[in-house]
Amino acid sequence: MSKALEYAYGRGVVCRSTSTRLIDALAVGRHSFGSVVTRRQAANRPARPFTPTLAARPGEQIQIDSTPLGAMVLLESGVGAGGSDDRGEPGS
Repeated sequence: MSKALEYAYGRGVVCRSTSTRLIDALAVGRHSFGSVVTRRQAANRPARPFTPTLAARPGEQIQIDSTPLGAMVLLESGVGAGGSDDRGEPGS
């Protein structure tokens, strides 16, 4: 790499420590110069389910939970009414 740079731009364009710093900065998080096992494990990792988002103002983003909610009410007589089980079916 250094010979190609010297040939293209002349001698002393980029010193070794500077080029090493630049390469390290570009290779962050890619494991380009690390172990093959590390790169393979990173490649086989599933995609993240959620992506971080930024809201500049309150109310800019709304998240809706669509999980069924089963609420059971205890009547004055002591009998439960309403509600559902884990499958979303009405309880007995």
